[in-house]
Amino acid sequence: MSDTYAVDDGLRYRASISGLRALINQILHPPRLITASTAGIYRRTPNVDQFTEYESYRENWDGYGADPIAMETVDAARQFWRLLPREIRAPDVAPGADGTIGFEWREGGRGNRKIVVVEIGPGASVTARVAHPNGNIEILPQANMMVVMRNVIMSLVP
Repeated sequence: MSDTYAVDDGLRYRASISGLRALINQILHPPRLITASTAGIYRRTPNVDQFTEYESYRENWDGYGADPIAMETVDAARQFWRLLPREIRAPDVAPGADGTIGFEWREGGRGNRKIVVVEIGPGASVTARVAHPNGNIEILPQANMMVVMRNVIMSLVP
C-alpha cells in the first residue's frame, strides 16, 4: 500500500490510505450506533467511474465558454471519491464551468437545509464551504485533501 504525505497545522506526516480510513471510522462511529437508515449508506462500486466523461471536457464543453477540466482535476476528484467513507451518503457530483468538479451534499428539509460543497480544481486544489440553514456561509480553510475530508465529515455527521 502506498503512503500519502499530508501537511496539517504545519506538520508533515505519513499516513496510509487504510490509516486514513481508520481515522475516518473513528470520527464516524461515536459511542452511539450508526445504522444504514441514520447514516444513508450508499455502495460505491469500483467498476463505475463517473469521472471518465470529464476527461474529454475541452474548452467550451458546455457551449457557453466553459474552461476545460484538466486530467489532474479528474484524478484528484477520483481520489476524493475513493476516500469518502461508505457511511456518508454519496454526494451529487457535477463539472463546473470554471474547470472544477463539485461534490454536493444537501441535508435537512426546507427551512432547515444545510448544504456542503467541495470543489476540486482547477488542478488538484480542494476548497469547501457550508451553507447553514440560517443563511450563513462558512468557508472551510483551504488545506490538503485529507484535512478537507475530515472537515466535511465533521460538517455532515451530527
